[in-house]
Amino acid sequence: MSTLKRSRFDTLLFEQEAVPWRLAYMRVALGSSVTVLAVYGPFDRFFSDNVWLYDPGGLFAKVPVLGAASLAALRMTTIVASLMLAAGACTRVSAWLTALSFFLLNGYTAQFTQPSFNYDTHLNLFLLAIASADSGRVLSLDAHWRSSAPTADERAGSVALGFMQIYVAMLYGQAFLAKLLLSGPAWFWTGDVVLVQTLRIGTGFGRWLSRWPDVFRAIGILTGVFELSVGWALLRGGRVRNAGAGAALAFHFGTWLVLGISFWHLVVLLPPLFLLRGPTRESARAAERLPGGTQALTD
Repeated sequence: MSTLKRSRFDTLLFEQEAVPWRLAYMRVALGSSVTVLAVYGPFDRFFSDNVWLYDPGGLFAKVPVLGAASLAALRMTTIVASLMLAAGACTRVSAWLTALSFFLLNGYTAQFTQPSFNYDTHLNLFLLAIASADSGRVLSLDAHWRSSAPTADERAGSVALGFMQIYVAMLYGQAFLAKLLLSGPAWFWTGDVVLVQTLRIGTGFGRWLSRWPDVFRAIGILTGVFELSVGWALLRGGRVRNAGAGAALAFHFGTWLVLGISFWHLVVLLPPLFLLRGPTRESARAAERLPGGTQALTD
């Protein structure tokens, strides 16, 4: 049994499928997500006009207050770097620049509103994972500019994908444990927390649904079952993984439908991590025989 578990873990980390293509999908999803957050997110002049609220700690303990011009420059740097990352332009440089600038921008504003940093920590970690691998071999401007596809350490790319998959699986498990430890089994069994939050911040549909409290008890139970089991499904592979990813997408859609909470910057990463695939081995080999190597598949 231990040999089987080690073999499955090795496959997860070192034998991911279609590594260049799935890294490219993740690069586009991450770059686009950070761009949207930097453009539309909570990074406006509030954080330079209300400096008396600034209370840095941890890694940001020595970061000084940013004026309006400095904050705008950091924000613009993040936007430009993330757009370059999504397009695959100077991929390695833009990946590290996006990871650093978004971490500083996101972390700085979190020193005003501490809980906000917890909701997109996965973006910071995944940007580091993408930066550590070559995600610009296909579906990128870099690949278009090159005369042939460069060689790359696919093992590093596979580890990056495996790390991100494991992190997502653990994220759902952490959500289950947090509810269990902070509120006890009643969170799942009664559904009262979901009902109260729906009445407080929910959508019109959610408030209409609150006429039937038993529905929320069912929602609570289903939430517990989902968060307890989906991590295993996502790491299991094959059709089980596909079913787990489908269940996760349905869960987040239902959460948005009832509570108006989308958690979209995780949702958009689920397909490239667990559902999308690159070309078959046969078509990839055929493309490598064409002038320009795998670049031919991106033109």
